[in-house]
Amino acid sequence: MAEFRTYPRSYPHLAKSFGGGSPADKVVSYLPDAHAANHWFAHYLSMLTGGEITTCPDPRQVAGALTEVRPTVFLACPGCG
Repeated sequence: MAEFRTYPRSYPHLAKSFGGGSPADKVVSYLPDAHAANHWFAHYLSMLTGGEITTCPDPRQVAGALTEVRPTVFLACPGCG
């Protein structure tokens, strides 16, 4: 597993490939915290840029969280639903 100190070097590529990466971004984190995509997209990218993270611990409440938060970027993985 990559160490956190390597993530800032990867950030420009990540933001260019997946979008997001500004202090104005809002993200809903609903995947398990052990999921690599959740680490990168919801947490590390937001920590590096100052974006807003809203955690939704219950997958059944994601639709309500999306309506309330109105995220500017959203990540979904195949088979997560």
